[in-house]
Amino acid sequence: MMVIKVLKWMAVVTVVGLFLLWIATGGISAAIAGVKTSPNPAKDVLDLPTLFNKIGRWGMKLPWQPDPANFGFKDLTGLDASSGSSGNVTDDIAAAQDQLTAIESQMNQAKAFGTPSPYRGKVSLENGSLGDDNEAQYARISASYDNTAPIDVSSWSLQSAVSGTRAYIPRGADTFLMGSINEQGDIYIAPGTDALLSSGTSPVGTSFRENMCSGYLGQMQTYTPPFSADCPSAASVLSPSAENLQTYGASCFDAIANLPSCAFPTSLPSSISASCRTFLTNTFSYNGCVQRSKSRSDFRGSTWRVFLGAPSGTLWNTRHDVIKLLDHEGRTVDMLTY
Repeated sequence: MMVIKVLKWMAVVTVVGLFLLWIATGGISAAIAGVKTSPNPAKDVLDLPTLFNKIGRWGMKLPWQPDPANFGFKDLTGLDASSGSSGNVTDDIAAAQDQLTAIESQMNQAKAFGTPSPYRGKVSLENGSLGDDNEAQYARISASYDNTAPIDVSSWSLQSAVSGTRAYIPRGADTFLMGSINEQGDIYIAPGTDALLSSGTSPVGTSFRENMCSGYLGQMQTYTPPFSADCPSAASVLSPSAENLQTYGASCFDAIANLPSCAFPTSLPSSISASCRTFLTNTFSYNGCVQRSKSRSDFRGSTWRVFLGAPSGTLWNTRHDVIKLLDHEGRTVDMLTY
């Protein structure tokens, strides 16, 4: 009989203790709030992992309550109880803040980039010397090797995101000739080729495609970056045949051998014949090189020289700026910051 009375009193104490604990954690008001906010109260009651976690957070572990770690349940912080994690709430909050900061940064970058162009990834914008404080500002646009066809960039533009200044890519001459009215056409950049976009005006009055004779142009005007001095060799122009030796004289071939590449002969030796002097003057020039070489398969170069036409030679902030490359509909192809 005594044992039965003790068991009864233990049962009463247990019930009373649980009731007091229920009152301390919110009682009926918490239960009502839980029912109102839960989309499926019955499911919550049967959700044993969640119930075990809640009881564990109250500091209780009933004799029949299984250890959540044995079942791999996740606690309220989202950490796997079986993973050995300490469940440090401060670390979790810091990690969440870092993720939020990264997301906000990505959103700001997307907003600054603007509407992406379908040419994004097909043409890239690179800094040539946009930050130089002189009349030699230029940027480079390059077509991806993966492109399947040339891309028409005429009417595309560069725009400063800081000042709003915008300059459009003009048309140009595919084969430029000095002293002539050059036919203008759209500028196409083929896969793997590029265009140098200079801020200033063209020294020769037009944008143009480089060719194997362009080095001669650098002798008369300044270009940034300079042309390669890789013109057809002087020795390849005139072969030392018996007929040529008779026509121009042996000293003419000595003069040709001493001519630098891509250079107009400004000082010729007095020992050469008049016919040799005339030949050298007419042949070793930009136009002479073009007329002599334009039928060669390797005559045309892979780079366009494009001039955006700013009278001062500068369009962008020389210290720091954000420049966008925009397609013909104003969508962003690429963007660079310097």
